[in-house]
Amino acid sequence: KGETCAKMDEVIDAFDSKQRMKFLSSVEKFVVENLVRNSFVDRFGQPTKQNFIKVICSFLKNEYESCSVPERTTLFQALRLCSRENIAIEELQKEENFKEFAKWSGLSEKSAKDSEDRTEALRLVVNLIACSPENKEVLGKMNAFANAFFLVENSSFSSPRLFPLFRILFHFTTNLANRESVKELRLFDYFVNLLEIYLKTNDGDPVNGLELLKLLFNLTAHLGPLCGPRQTPTKEETELSRRLFGQLKRVLLNREEKNDQMKQAMLSCVINIPIKLIPEFVDQRVVDEFLFVLEFHTKKDNIPPVVSCLMILTGIVTTSKDWQKYVKQHLYPNQDNTEVTMAGPQDLPYLALKLREFLVSNDVALKHTTQEFLFTTCASNAEELARLNGIGQTAGLLSEKNMLSVLSSLKPPPASSQVPLTKEEQEQREKDLEELADKMERLEKLGIFKKKEG
Repeated sequence: KGETCAKMDEVIDAFDSKQRMKFLSSVEKFVVENLVRNSFVDRFGQPTKQNFIKVICSFLKNEYESCSVPERTTLFQALRLCSRENIAIEELQKEENFKEFAKWSGLSEKSAKDSEDRTEALRLVVNLIACSPENKEVLGKMNAFANAFFLVENSSFSSPRLFPLFRILFHFTTNLANRESVKELRLFDYFVNLLEIYLKTNDGDPVNGLELLKLLFNLTAHLGPLCGPRQTPTKEETELSRRLFGQLKRVLLNREEKNDQMKQAMLSCVINIPIKLIPEFVDQRVVDEFLFVLEFHTKKDNIPPVVSCLMILTGIVTTSKDWQKYVKQHLYPNQDNTEVTMAGPQDLPYLALKLREFLVSNDVALKHTTQEFLFTTCASNAEELARLNGIGQTAGLLSEKNMLSVLSSLKPPPASSQVPLTKEEQEQREKDLEELADKMERLEKLGIFKKKEG
């Protein structure tokens, strides 16, 4: 630690004594040896970090024009690495400094000029937006978002600067208040075309493909979620949506391992499909693939894509009785004669048993989306939901929907149609009935439901 602090002193001393070349070389060496993989604050403390940032900002203001591209790149990289931690970066967040960084990145003008130092400055700007969303307003006043789009139009899909430009436009399009500006720039049209080209040629950085889908998620957000129309899409937007969803289907049906992250980003875009377009998007391959993706991420305990899949499948089964029956048969094969028990049938596919667990998950989003999906898959039939998933796992959902009273009327099939139970099965059944009776009695005392008479 003493050695690295000495190197830091070397940086400061070189700046104070105006030894320009020594300063630049010591910064470069310090960045490579100490900042790339380490926390600045943990190693040197906040005061040292603040002083380091002030020194570099001051040097850039005074010496920017006389620096070479590699020298500027090193200085911007040092500041970017400092900005990874939202600690002791007040100097970077000053509006006057942020404007300078935006100008040096090329966001203040429509210029197609591309260089390594500008790309590094763009990355710094992205970090500072993430640290302080207020910086988006500063960029807005500079017309930086329109300029960022201009730079995208004049970049190849393999260009290193495309990633930070996509991130900047992502932050801009997150705010639906910018909808009119988005329409003016025709961002939706342009990025749908770009996705078509990327998927067709498979040429370019896969990271940029992933960022493109994240950006398209924002651009489709105003078209209306699966649960219903947020805003009626125009005729042009509807046609663009059809083209986009054709490309999303290509991503969905590609099972290559390298496509996994793209597929997760695709799920978010599909959530925004206007409900009236779902029948055009869905066929058996699509439904089968969503069920496959759902099970795949369920096994990995990867909750965000599980929630996305559940939302999408809920929308699909809501729009068609045929798909509702198809998905139900996939989850609950050969269960037509299953009787109601506390735990529910156990001879079910892995996915159905796992979804049953999710019905009482501590993760609120997972629990809610699973409940709505299974309830819809059971055609909103409370008795059927309880029969296939067990009274114990479904009581909470039915209570929320004020439908718990239906359970009081459930009766096992007549004796003539039942297979004789073993001693262990009979004991388990008696235990289930006792537990159910106890729960019903407590819930009745709480006034949640009343037993049906007769």
